[in-house]
Amino acid sequence: MAVLHSNDTAVFNKARKKMDEVAFTKHDLPLLLEQVNTVFPDDSERYNTAGGFILESISGLAQYLSLDKKAELYNNKMIQKRGQQFNVLGMLVNDADTAAGIKKAGELLLAAPPQKGSPYLLTMVLTRHKQKAVALYPALFALAGDSISGYTVCMMANTLIDSGYLSLEKLTESIPLVIAKSREQRLRENGYSAYNILRLLKKFKTAEAWEEIKQYQYSESNYVRNQAVELLCEHDITPDAKVIDSLAADKYFRIAVYELLIGKNLMQLYPKKYLTQAYFAESYMAGYDEDDAYSKIIPLGMKKTLYKNRMQKFYLFELRGEDPDEKPSLGIAGPFSDNNDIATINEESNAVGIYSEPLDKRNLETQLVLYLIKRKIGPRQSEQDEN
Repeated sequence: MAVLHSNDTAVFNKARKKMDEVAFTKHDLPLLLEQVNTVFPDDSERYNTAGGFILESISGLAQYLSLDKKAELYNNKMIQKRGQQFNVLGMLVNDADTAAGIKKAGELLLAAPPQKGSPYLLTMVLTRHKQKAVALYPALFALAGDSISGYTVCMMANTLIDSGYLSLEKLTESIPLVIAKSREQRLRENGYSAYNILRLLKKFKTAEAWEEIKQYQYSESNYVRNQAVELLCEHDITPDAKVIDSLAADKYFRIAVYELLIGKNLMQLYPKKYLTQAYFAESYMAGYDEDDAYSKIIPLGMKKTLYKNRMQKFYLFELRGEDPDEKPSLGIAGPFSDNNDIATINEESNAVGIYSEPLDKRNLETQLVLYLIKRKIGPRQSEQDEN
């Protein structure tokens, strides 16, 4: 253990790599617990650190720890600093005395909710053991709008209701609490928690719940706004036209909100400014780049080329990543109709993609044709030329 405190990077890294080979027993618990309170050179909230390994080793021996000792760990300043409280909650929920462990976990959650860390581990435990989740839920529910715990709380509520472990009737008295917590959450800009809170509010089916869902339209995050608009349209509630305008202006949501409105006969809300082939081409390109590898999508204009035995329209883009030394790529969106009033692409002939070679602005038409050939979906003549 001593070398894990070494300021010599080479010595520390060597010791850190060896840690995974060590198998601890219950006799090592005093030493491991002592190490929790120490500072390691790589201390952080990341999982694969010395501090993370120490707690993981303790978790493997948790059956030898009393509930009070686990509670002590939960309140430990270093555990809090490293964002490890959810891990300790997982130990409590999995205690041999399940009822007592869940009760203790609930008490700790209400007394001092985690302010750091990921609820992933606890969420997975509760998802696998829904009976435990039901028992812990009264304590979790009070944290529904918490920025850290909210994701777990609301996700578990939806999971338990959907699987029949929790009835909506049991939550009726708590609806005002959820709405109050939701109001807090809207100010915290946590998209994932917002998604689960919205799903939960939808299940309540009360006028108050739907009024709260309406307020999510005005979030500063278009991701959250879009979720709210989808739910409102699904329930035949007309969204705010100004919100639709902001979503249509966003290349990542432009087509999705168009498809949503056209399916609900609400196209009068869609701003005509963005209902053009050029704007939609940009959105098709952004949607193709699912990994957000390109931070800039720069229009290069429209080109026509032979595609499926007739001349068709394609919009070209210069795609650039964050690395200024990386050569730009050629993005291609199409084919589009000769009728400019039709902004969408026929899915059966969709040829949106990225050319495999670096962008050559002097030979855009050539690169477009080569792109179609390489996809093996170009015109027959092009395929013959390739052969």
